[in-house]
Amino acid sequence: MILAGFSFGFVFLITQGTVEFAQYETAFFLEKLLSIDNLAVIATLFTAFKATTAEQHKALNYGIAGAIIMRLVFILIGAEALERYEFMSIVFGVILGYSGYKMIKSDHDETDEPKIVSKIRSRFPQISTLLMLILAVELTDIIFAVDSVPAVLSVTDSRMIAFTSNIMAILGLRALFFVLKDGMDKIKYLNQTLAVVLVFVGFKMAISRWVEISELMNVTVIFSVFAIGIILSLKPIKKISK
Repeated sequence: MILAGFSFGFVFLITQGTVEFAQYETAFFLEKLLSIDNLAVIATLFTAFKATTAEQHKALNYGIAGAIIMRLVFILIGAEALERYEFMSIVFGVILGYSGYKMIKSDHDETDEPKIVSKIRSRFPQISTLLMLILAVELTDIIFAVDSVPAVLSVTDSRMIAFTSNIMAILGLRALFFVLKDGMDKIKYLNQTLAVVLVFVGFKMAISRWVEISELMNVTVIFSVFAIGIILSLKPIKKISK
């Protein structure tokens, strides 16, 4: 699905041009990058619920279906707000910058289920674990959409590019989760990498009314930050011998 998502960008290259192609690929990569942190939280939730592999598969399937609908709504509302109110670019930029700050402070090692899920579980004990899992996954996606949608709208003002890049990134989440779930803890600087990316796109969005950052610069910064973060995360730490 990752290859399919990347290849979909050629539809924009053929039908619209190189600028739209670059916007789609940047948006798609950015969504994939942000989804890794989303998956880390979901993995923590699955641990908290002691979910079986079958329950994980079903929760992800239903969660992805719900996420597609919610992302469409978020993108339409966000794009409309940016068109009508110029100051919204500054608001979205601040949201992304603050999200980057929070990401550094966050801790995915906690194994507590969300408070709202705990309250629902205590009030309605007859609800199955699977249903609670689906609810938890949907709530997680709503939280991450607050970062994700402004981030993709910082790359493009095209609703079609924003939506398709989001959907193609989301459709590959299920497969990506089971590929990465045992190796996510090895990406030591994941939060810091994502934080830098969010701060950059937030800054870009906040100043977009006065300064235009080229697509080439946008792509270069995002890919470079991600590459540096992965290299530093996987690089073995040398022990200093006494």
